[in-house]
Amino acid sequence: MGEGNDPRQTSATVRETIISYFLIIKTITMKKVFIAVLLGISTTSFSQALKPELKKGTNLTYAVIADGQEQSINISVDSMASDFLRFSWNLEGMGGGKWIIKKASLDKADRAYWNDLLPDADVEIPEGQSIVMFSKAQWASIQKDKKMSFDQQTFTVKKATGPQVLKINGKEVDAIYLEGENGSTRLWIANSAKTPFLVKIEGNTMGPDVELRAIK
Repeated sequence: MGEGNDPRQTSATVRETIISYFLIIKTITMKKVFIAVLLGISTTSFSQALKPELKKGTNLTYAVIADGQEQSINISVDSMASDFLRFSWNLEGMGGGKWIIKKASLDKADRAYWNDLLPDADVEIPEGQSIVMFSKAQWASIQKDKKMSFDQQTFTVKKATGPQVLKINGKEVDAIYLEGENGSTRLWIANSAKTPFLVKIEGNTMGPDVELRAIK
């Protein structure tokens, strides 16, 4: 009789093949799980970006910087409608007051109201001017042309990089970054179609620099 294969060796070979197969499957599965976890972490981090919007009761804290001095001002949304917006403000050592923005300014304002604060007064912002909020016309121009008119300058949307990416309490702010034609004034506007409001202005030629520090 000729020599045949030992059945025990054949069985052992089959077991080793099966074990190797399942080890390969396990390794591939673990890699997929690892990649999925990484993607999950990345997606979670992105979703945690701060997407600021205004609604009744929203409280904003801004740093106002002028002549090297910095003060905090608290601004809250008192009342809000499509044709009317009222802010309350409070500044330590000065007291508080209100700003009222009407439909004409909400629709088409292209200048900011930089007048001095008036405590204990309800100030109606003049037509063509606004404060904190940008107008519907400005937002439409940003969306269509990637630019807008503001305080007698044309501002163009740019990609924010490095220090131009703003953060509040460690969270990246979803804001649109624009640069003025003078090369020194920069704007950050909340990326919110309903409430595009001021996040930061730097190199302001019409008033103090302003930066949002907190929103609740």
